[in-house]
Amino acid sequence: DFAIEHLSPTKETYRVSEWTALALKSRVCLFEGTFRKYHGLDDADYYLAECVSAAGTFIEKSGYTIYKSGSTPYLNLFSSINAISSEIILARAFNTAIGLKHDVNGYLTGTTMGRPGLLKNIANMYLMKDGTPFTSQPGWETMQLPDESKNRDGRFAQTVRTPGYKRIDDDKESAPNLAATMTGYQLVKFLLPAKYDAYQASTSDMPLFRTAEVYLNYAEAKAELGTLTKDDLLISIDRIRDRAGMKGLDMAAANANPDPFLLACYPNVTKSENTGVILEIRRERTIELVMEGLRMW
Repeated sequence: DFAIEHLSPTKETYRVSEWTALALKSRVCLFEGTFRKYHGLDDADYYLAECVSAAGTFIEKSGYTIYKSGSTPYLNLFSSINAISSEIILARAFNTAIGLKHDVNGYLTGTTMGRPGLLKNIANMYLMKDGTPFTSQPGWETMQLPDESKNRDGRFAQTVRTPGYKRIDDDKESAPNLAATMTGYQLVKFLLPAKYDAYQASTSDMPLFRTAEVYLNYAEAKAELGTLTKDDLLISIDRIRDRAGMKGLDMAAANANPDPFLLACYPNVTKSENTGVILEIRRERTIELVMEGLRMW
């Protein structure tokens, strides 16, 4: 709170500001509030309300937006050499001239270490383009990638290689390289052009705080408090979904028919009239923040 009061309101991508502090407060308070709620501890609602207050102030006053330029804006946000400051609140700068480089390309292409890949249970969470669950499609359990990737949430093909994928700055289609992934879902989020594939050759800035997370924090805290409204979704979840070419979240429909797949993923979610929408916000958090180290907690 002291930092929020005293830091500059000037947006600076590589220095903390009032908006960074508000984003951090929303992150910390959502964690603390939900931890207390789901572990039977006191003061859960206090922290959830503090999250709502911080995130609400950010949404109302910061001027940050969801980046939507180009045909693949979600992919481009994480593949930009320089942090896109319209959405990214704070980033770690990397620069060859001063010897600051990382190895995201080598890691994702399997040329330097590991064979990372999206897990199947996460792949299953991506909705169909019409908003229905993938796991409600006939034969979804054994569907192969060419069929599985059809008519999905736009972030699916901007997170993993799907048929027709082309690397940035390349007109040639690149099929998934199964030698580079253990799961069959080869990750492309954060992947740069091929010229950065050598060991420790990547120089893209790394986002630390971005607007979409604050939107998610706001919606989840309000849902857990039982105060979420359609208008709240319009200024949070729906803005994130719009970038992916998805329609907004229907709270009434979600609460009337909670997704059985999500119920199995999150069996401890408190059963209430908001169970369905809490599950859908957790789905949205998983899909939007995958690979950013923010979902598990």
